[in-house]
Amino acid sequence: MSARKHLIVYVWLCFACVTGYSQTSDSCNRTNIEFQFLQKWVGEWVGVGNITGEPVVYAVNAHWVLDSQFIALHLVDTAAVPAYEANIYFGFDCNAHQFIVHWIDNFGPAFSQTLGYGHLTGNALPLYFNYPDGAFLNTFTYHSTSDTWTSVSTFQTAEKQWVSFGDITFTKKSN
Repeated sequence: MSARKHLIVYVWLCFACVTGYSQTSDSCNRTNIEFQFLQKWVGEWVGVGNITGEPVVYAVNAHWVLDSQFIALHLVDTAAVPAYEANIYFGFDCNAHQFIVHWIDNFGPAFSQTLGYGHLTGNALPLYFNYPDGAFLNTFTYHSTSDTWTSVSTFQTAEKQWVSFGDITFTKKSN
């Protein structure tokens, strides 16, 4: 086969691979229940509650990013000098039929390398993170009657007991 024919076959194969990938990587219908669930996060929120028994107040901005593949929450505590800040990316993998969450915060890369996984159950999304030092469960629940979210989190001790970590209620800011 001539060099020109090899080039044509190579280009065609590259095009076929890219086209096939793009068709399977975005097979979600943006009107499905999982995307409608995530859409409820869009906007400005205030989160009030406790983490390890200490009171916290967070400012949260949530919007779609990366071609509407993720809802990005920028969460920062409201102290004059914030002690905690996180960027949280919620996405839904249509092929695996599960949510995947990237939780990146100021505790650094070692704590941010673990992904969270979960399945929607009604208005609740329990997310499991298998951190090197133990399992962590954070359940986000949307309450339609009050247009609020709650986040209830627990962790598993070395003795395999589940212990409360935090409880936060997110209320939409008035414009």
